[in-house]
Amino acid sequence: MFLNMQPRTEKSASIRKAVPPKYHLSNSGEEQQYEAIFFLKGNQSWPVSRDFHKMQYKEYKAIYYDPSASLFRRSLPVFVDEEALREFISIETPQEDPRIENLKWKLAALFESEPIEDGYNHPAEKVLENAIRELGDRTLTLTKSMVLDASQPSLGASVLRCLGRLPAAGAGQWAKALVSEALKSRSIEVRGAAIQAAENWGGDLMVEALREHKETVPWLNDYKEGVVRDLTGN
Repeated sequence: MFLNMQPRTEKSASIRKAVPPKYHLSNSGEEQQYEAIFFLKGNQSWPVSRDFHKMQYKEYKAIYYDPSASLFRRSLPVFVDEEALREFISIETPQEDPRIENLKWKLAALFESEPIEDGYNHPAEKVLENAIRELGDRTLTLTKSMVLDASQPSLGASVLRCLGRLPAAGAGQWAKALVSEALKSRSIEVRGAAIQAAENWGGDLMVEALREHKETVPWLNDYKEGVVRDLTGN
């Protein structure tokens, strides 16, 4: 099957070989029209499948998070092997809401341009607050994936610290699960952000999450135990 995820210029004839995410099955070798989606960055383009973020996430992370990258669509005639295409269909996942993609890029850009600091409001707080109100659980799913992304612990910690300032994000089992998962991170920065979020959100579920965690870094464990005492009054 034609699936080449290597970057190429728009002038390259090999761009016709990309298997796009929208198509109709045809007899093997029959030329059909397919709609392809590409990342566009300067004069470079990358074909994107529906599971692009899973297959090529690490290699093209810079492009994936780059707010200046955009998407464009193009109909292209391609020859597709039917058996290979059926296999490709079986592993595809639905296209993400573009608003979620934009939110991801925007958050990354905001934290890159302005680090989050204690005692100061951060522009990402309002962005996340609006996104939670408008997109609901999809925002929470996105932020959880960013927090737990082991390849970008600083970004994940920033997202979690910002979430911890929003009461709307700290309700129920979702918040406890997020804190519990973040406390398992190898990154001290992420674990510290999890403790801080638990401190801000408060409640029995946060106390449970903190007590279930065995922190190995002495000063961070002292912080955790202090938060537990403050939240329980003991």
